[in-house]
Amino acid sequence: MQLLRPFSGGALLALVTAPALAMIPMHLASSPMPVGTGQELTLCAANVGRNNARVTLTFVNVRTGAIVSEKSLLLPVPGVQATSGDPCLSTTAEAIAAAGTQPGAAPPSSGQLLVVGTVTVQKGNPFFARAPLVTASIQVRNRGSEQAVETIPLTPANFVNPDGHKVSFAPAP
Repeated sequence: MQLLRPFSGGALLALVTAPALAMIPMHLASSPMPVGTGQELTLCAANVGRNNARVTLTFVNVRTGAIVSEKSLLLPVPGVQATSGDPCLSTTAEAIAAAGTQPGAAPPSSGQLLVVGTVTVQKGNPFFARAPLVTASIQVRNRGSEQAVETIPLTPANFVNPDGHKVSFAPAP
């Protein structure tokens, strides 16, 4: 115990909790948006900071809470060739509707299909590195068309639970 005496209680607590703080994620999310029959959605993220960014892209069916599709990847700093593949995640209206019928998910309710796109950014160690800076948006296209019908930017979101089950989304700009 002689080794710990030079540390005050607060300094020791900071040293013990530092690894836990390093993994607190930042979330970006779209507002819940309606999806029409035959539409395709593509969620893309870009690193605009000075550090690599580990991100998870997700589409969630709002009515059922089911994850439609998800993809994790590492976004390198700008100007560096990406080795983890395409920084985009795509889905269709049909996949969003089917997500409500997967085993274990709540049954789909009648009405308009609603979906949110989220990007979870794992932050680096807040004491030794700058936090990654990531921007993201969703492009909505009609099937077979290359032209976007709409582009929706993602904004910072307040996730109530770290497991992502209860979330409150930032208001639409």
